[in-house]
Amino acid sequence: MKKVYLITATKNRHKQLERVVRFSLNQTYQNWVHIIYNNSASPLRLNDNLPKDKFILVNNNISLVTKQSYTNLGEIYNDAITHVPDDADVINFMDDDDIFLPTHIEEGIKGLERGGKKAYKPSHSWFKNGAGCTLVSNVLEPSIFVDAKHVKEYGFSQETTAQHLQWLDPLIG
Repeated sequence: MKKVYLITATKNRHKQLERVVRFSLNQTYQNWVHIIYNNSASPLRLNDNLPKDKFILVNNNISLVTKQSYTNLGEIYNDAITHVPDDADVINFMDDDDIFLPTHIEEGIKGLERGGKKAYKPSHSWFKNGAGCTLVSNVLEPSIFVDAKHVKEYGFSQETTAQHLQWLDPLIG
C-alpha cells in the first residue's frame, strides 16, 4: 500500500483548515500523513484528539533558503516538502479551500496504478465558489497525485501562479 503525503499550505485559515482536516479523517484510504504548513506569524495548534501519527503541523513564516518572510507560494511548498520523508510514495496537495470526497485518496491511488505513470489527475474535479459546488473540467492541482521523489527532485517555481509547473512540466513533455 502506497504511503501518501497530503500537503496543505495555509496562512492561519482556521475555519478552512478544520474542514480539510475533517476531509482527511474521512478518507477511505488509510495510509496517509497530512502535513499542514502554516506560513503565518501566528502559530496554529492541532486538537489533542487528532491522531498524532496522521498529522504534522509546521508553523513557519520564514523561508529556509532566504531567511526572510515568504514572498511566493513556491517558496512555501519547497519548504513544506522538506518534511516529506524519502520513503514517501505519493504527494497530493490538499488545498484548504477545496473539497475532498472520502474516496479522494483511494481513487487517486487507483488512477496512478491504472496509468502506470508518475502522476495521475482525474478529468473532472469538484470546485466550490460563491455559487456552490460545481463539477469542472480539471485544471486543479489538488486533484493531482504525483510521485513524491519526482516532486522533491524538481521542486516548485518561485513565479506566482506557476509554482506547480516546475514539477508538472517535465511530466507532460
